[in-house]
Amino acid sequence: MINLLNNIISVVEEFFVVFASGAICLPVILVVVYALKLLVEWLFLGKELETKNKHLLIGLGVPILSIPVTFMIPDFLDFCSFDFGSGCNVVSDGVFTFFSFLPVLVSLTIISYSILIGEKSLKKWAEISAVLTLMYAVAMEFLRLVALQTI
Repeated sequence: MINLLNNIISVVEEFFVVFASGAICLPVILVVVYALKLLVEWLFLGKELETKNKHLLIGLGVPILSIPVTFMIPDFLDFCSFDFGSGCNVVSDGVFTFFSFLPVLVSLTIISYSILIGEKSLKKWAEISAVLTLMYAVAMEFLRLVALQTI
């Protein structure tokens, strides 16, 4: 009975990890594909970018495309949570939490800028990206906690 309960719990945990990963990957892939489509049309077909598309690329694209930067910064600075003899700079968990929430801060910055200049379309896309990047940050924190339990 206890083994059955443990198996059910592990299946639910695996399902949640897969669901969280999909919730992160799908919006990112859709935004990148749409941004590449607009870029190809602008560069090779000579189509002019509409104001609506510019707001979409800035408000939604910039925060979501800042997600890979959050993976690169700790590697550039040689940060790690535990030193297993590699000689890395051991930092607290709060540093990695900050890097996970960095795209949310980018979204909030774009929201405040759009309020300042009075662009409702830019604000709408930035609010959508704030929700998506917040989902990313929470999922990354959850996945990091799962990974730390396995060490």
